[in-house]
Amino acid sequence: MKEPDAAYDGRLAIDNRDVAGVLERIADLLEFKDENPFKLRSYRVAAETIAEMQQPIAEVAARGAASLQELPGIGKSLSAQIVEIVQTGTSSFFEELKEEIPESVLELRRVSGIGLKTSQQLYRDFGIKSLDELKAFAEGGGLESVTGLGEKTASRIKASLAHLASARGKVRLNEASDLAAAIVEQLRAVNGGQANRAARVEVVGQIRRGCEMVDNVELLASGEAGLLGQTFARLPQLAEIKAQRADRIEGVTKKDVAVTLHMIPEADYAAAMVRTTGSAEHLRDLEAEAAARGYAFKGFQLGDAKAAGESRKRKSKAAGEGHRLPLNSEAEFYSALGLEFIAPELREGLGEVAAARDNRLPELIRIEDMRGDFHMHTTWSDGQNSVREMIEAARRRGYQYIAITDHTQSTSIANGNTPAELLKELEEIEAAAREYDDIRVLKGAEVDILSDGSLDMPFDVLDRLDWIVVSIHAGFQQPKEQITERVIRAMETGYPNVFAHPTGRILGERAGYEIDLEQVIAAAREHHVRLELNASPYRLDLNSYWLRVARQAGVGFVISTDSHQTRGFEAMRYGIATARRAWLTRDDVLNTLPLAKLLAELDRKKRQRRPA
Repeated sequence: MKEPDAAYDGRLAIDNRDVAGVLERIADLLEFKDENPFKLRSYRVAAETIAEMQQPIAEVAARGAASLQELPGIGKSLSAQIVEIVQTGTSSFFEELKEEIPESVLELRRVSGIGLKTSQQLYRDFGIKSLDELKAFAEGGGLESVTGLGEKTASRIKASLAHLASARGKVRLNEASDLAAAIVEQLRAVNGGQANRAARVEVVGQIRRGCEMVDNVELLASGEAGLLGQTFARLPQLAEIKAQRADRIEGVTKKDVAVTLHMIPEADYAAAMVRTTGSAEHLRDLEAEAAARGYAFKGFQLGDAKAAGESRKRKSKAAGEGHRLPLNSEAEFYSALGLEFIAPELREGLGEVAAARDNRLPELIRIEDMRGDFHMHTTWSDGQNSVREMIEAARRRGYQYIAITDHTQSTSIANGNTPAELLKELEEIEAAAREYDDIRVLKGAEVDILSDGSLDMPFDVLDRLDWIVVSIHAGFQQPKEQITERVIRAMETGYPNVFAHPTGRILGERAGYEIDLEQVIAAAREHHVRLELNASPYRLDLNSYWLRVARQAGVGFVISTDSHQTRGFEAMRYGIATARRAWLTRDDVLNTLPLAKLLAELDRKKRQRRPA
């Protein structure tokens, strides 16, 4: 471990999320050891405080431990550790814990069917300390010897291990975006080759297309290549440089995420943005389009095909430069091919080039179109903020309306409300709503669809609600036909406004339950139920494929963040990216409506309620 400096100068080795991550891992290891819950709670509170900070924790640490102790939940002992973590990426206490218990043992709890007690049992009785060891153990039939582990749970564990293996080397869009932003900030400080001009650096690749999982963080830069390469190689986020060429350098982070920096001349920047953003299928379609017009799209240049061929024969760099079309933007690139500008999120080779040729591209939804959020939780269930705090956060975003939708009683793990508790919450929502004249606060709930398809709340209580979200939180192992039928039965009551996170997946962690989405889409259309695009980067559910299928079937949508704290509203941008990948427009999404039209829509829906 690198030794900390005696006088810390504020140099940032890792960012806020990384510092918070170390504190969370310490808490996890303490929990695994069955340490005092108050002790591990102090680490979690400190981690949450740092993760939510806008100011870099390094700046606070540079002022000394006393400044850190002014932050909520951070005392003398923790402040010293935080300085050490910011400087070195770890702490001596964390390293001691890892010597006692391998950190990899914590990964066992990522597996569906394995909680704290089972992970402790696997480690204590069988010496299993990693996912790879668990996989080998399961394949060898070892799960059968684990006390208290039934056949169904063993099957869940095996299926979950397979799902986790398929996600290796990938990170969620939000994690990739945060990593890219931190790297871009450092690279833009590099001189761009002209006096007082910073290097031009942009995020490209899968992140720019809004892909839900990312296996390569790609960046495009023009500037002094030598300085860019040196800065990239010294990035604190990188663990290793894998390859280096004149125009590209490839590295991998400490979390095993691939990062690639493309370096090109400024004259090639527009074509390079197209090349490094589009999928292989999109680029193939563009190359064919270019060839049909007598151009060649090769590497980072678009130019006259005949001139390009002659320059290659002569191997003349000057001739090669001469064939290149002068392009100042991506819009000019697409225009040169007789195409409308194609938004980055559409560049997947799914017919967008043909649509651009025929001027058939839709006007995609934008985050500025969103007028409200219909799925959020407060301290009445498993949220971290009060009703008023959520309202205030929505007002700061300029929203015209929101719906408060806490969990109902069956979701006990999320402190779901009983009927009596929900009615009390509605009183609080009504009282809070009267304090504001610039935002409409709808009374709602996220109501569980029970195993038989009934709703987890009496109809007379549901009748008090303006907005009803229905979802599945249990019974994931039911057969496909049963899960599908229970969703359809819930829709038939006429009460649901929206079916939330329709597949139940958690990206990178668990696959969704088995459900016939074609049947669900048909029922949603028949019973006028919207389908949710859950904007949480952990879900992004429905995905872009099923959004397109549902749109073509005539089903409408709601994009909501499922926020459990005020900063959760920020996830809307990931939902918008997914919606754009699905070719959605503002007309497809309910919460783009102005308030008056929304209320008229809600009134029509209320008249369809049919209590059994």
